[in-house]
Amino acid sequence: MPRRHTRLQKLSYLIICSARQEKSGPEVNVNALGLKATLVASNNPSFKFQLMWLGDPSLQDFMMDWWVDKKPAFGTAMYSIIKKLQYIKYRLKRWNKSCFGNIFSAKRDAQEKVDSITRKIMDQGLSEDLYKEESTVVKELEEWELHKEIYWKQKAWVEWIQEGDRDTQFFYYTVQDRRQGNPITSLIPYEGVSLSSYNELPQEAMSFFANLFNEDFDSNREGERLVLDSIPSIVSEEMNKDLLKPIYLSNIEKVVFGMKKGKAPDPNGFLVKFYKEFWEIVKLDL
Repeated sequence: MPRRHTRLQKLSYLIICSARQEKSGPEVNVNALGLKATLVASNNPSFKFQLMWLGDPSLQDFMMDWWVDKKPAFGTAMYSIIKKLQYIKYRLKRWNKSCFGNIFSAKRDAQEKVDSITRKIMDQGLSEDLYKEESTVVKELEEWELHKEIYWKQKAWVEWIQEGDRDTQFFYYTVQDRRQGNPITSLIPYEGVSLSSYNELPQEAMSFFANLFNEDFDSNREGERLVLDSIPSIVSEEMNKDLLKPIYLSNIEKVVFGMKKGKAPDPNGFLVKFYKEFWEIVKLDL
């Protein structure tokens, strides 16, 4: 890969952030390629399907209603599924706010309830009513602890530890460590002049991607084509026919269920686990 491509690839972060600069929000470090730029974050965080939501048994029924409720949009099949997922995203956000809310505050509240019951038992002795009340609040606390564990595990991208380990501090520090790595401080475009200005970085990134597929972008384009033409074709006619065969639902199902549950197939925020969990609901639209 040419040097200029290596230095500037994956800088779409800067383009996105440049479009959001007028929005107020805290400053954050955006990571890419060992370079650093301080960027303004949007007040609307990106959506990501939370695995902890699957612990609520009511979600299956809600998903069935929401998916049927959203009528197919006019346009291609791809456009229709995108609009449905946007609607599901909207309903999930509202449902999460009413059903889960802030899991950290909820866990603290549950812990305070347990502490309060414990003090009552120490002062008054253990009665049948206090025993039942204690069992209820302890169960509630355990549920919020599990939600918190799954939340940090998902953010940490750690797949080799199973639910139940409860080492949420490990997940937390894994997330923090990932956020600290590879900050962007400067860019060196094809001309060789180092850029470090906050205003120059997004402009250079946008200019690079705008000209990436332009024939006049570089005099070495002809050389690149010569290199590509020299690569032998290894796809036979028989292989090509096999690749052009119709794709059936069983093929899609095999691919989906062969992927890891925490992976997202595209940037819409819906993990593979979402499609696995609600396959019977969504499969015909895929």
